[in-house]
Amino acid sequence: MGALRLYLALCVVAAHSAGLPFPVHSGTEAVQIFFLISGFNMSLVRDRYPSARRFWRSRFLRIYLPAWTVLAATVLACVLAGLAKGKWLALQAWPTALAHQGMGGVVYALLANITLIGQDWAMFLGASPAAGLHFVSDFWQDPHPLWQLLALPQMWSVGLEVSFYLLVPLLWKRSTRGLLLLVAGTTAFRVAGYAFLGLGRDPWDNRFLPFELGVFVLGMVLQRRGSRSRLPLPARFATRTLLLVAGFLALAQVQSLVDGRLGAHWAALVFLPLWAVALPELFDATRHCPSDRLLGDLSYPVYLVHLAAVAMATWVSNRSWQTPVAMILAIGLAELLRRWVEKPVDRLRHSSPGARTT
Repeated sequence: MGALRLYLALCVVAAHSAGLPFPVHSGTEAVQIFFLISGFNMSLVRDRYPSARRFWRSRFLRIYLPAWTVLAATVLACVLAGLAKGKWLALQAWPTALAHQGMGGVVYALLANITLIGQDWAMFLGASPAAGLHFVSDFWQDPHPLWQLLALPQMWSVGLEVSFYLLVPLLWKRSTRGLLLLVAGTTAFRVAGYAFLGLGRDPWDNRFLPFELGVFVLGMVLQRRGSRSRLPLPARFATRTLLLVAGFLALAQVQSLVDGRLGAHWAALVFLPLWAVALPELFDATRHCPSDRLLGDLSYPVYLVHLAAVAMATWVSNRSWQTPVAMILAIGLAELLRRWVEKPVDRLRHSSPGARTT
């Protein structure tokens, strides 16, 4: 599934830049497919750890150390730019944070930036000196939204992932039937929210934990059921990867047509069963390919660095080339992060007694 994971990360790059001249999956669709893949992978690796504590330790090292590295580099670059030229970049909202978001908003944002926990809920919260922290149904209408205090605002999805990881040991003990009931219940809740409560919009359609939990749990169910791949894929890695990417792009074209008719939130829900069928097949077809795994290993670093890559691409290219340049820069930065941070972290993770591999 490495090619799919990297493709989805690059779709997020496209969503946060000028875009490409042909359809790819939207950032919302890409993140939801990531949640499905994450559930699949967590179900796969949970039994490789003798305790929930060691599972959480491995997840902590895998998620937080690369994220903190990028956070530290981002804050340093922003502070230097702010002191030198008065341009605070990703920290541009911080000089006026106390006046606009108040002490409650500042404290919440500091904790969310460091712990990642609560970054998803920042999309549902507002803050002001007079009202303190308060719920908002549409953060786009807030003149001083709380999320502007997030140095890496894309990490809201990782905040959701952290919540899922905390629940994995409990979910892993449940029967497949129990997990399917949870998927059915959260899906029914989502459908009702879309149809009757007007929740088919950002942030509800892809950032709301009770909705997204069902997608993650569906991935766990798919891993339990297993599959022997019947995909007639070529044996050569390059040919197989190009064929898979062509398939992903063709599916994106079809989904973009459905988006126009049903709306993106309904289309993502309609296409989810198709990904549920494809995921175990893709996993079995590519699981023994080291090159495919390398592609997958780049997906999280690409996600971490992609906003910086988009900013750099804006400085060095015109709008028509912004997205391709940003993708190249993101892959280059991601490889540096993978080599100098993630590989040592992986050695540390795998040195844990009882942990074999992930």
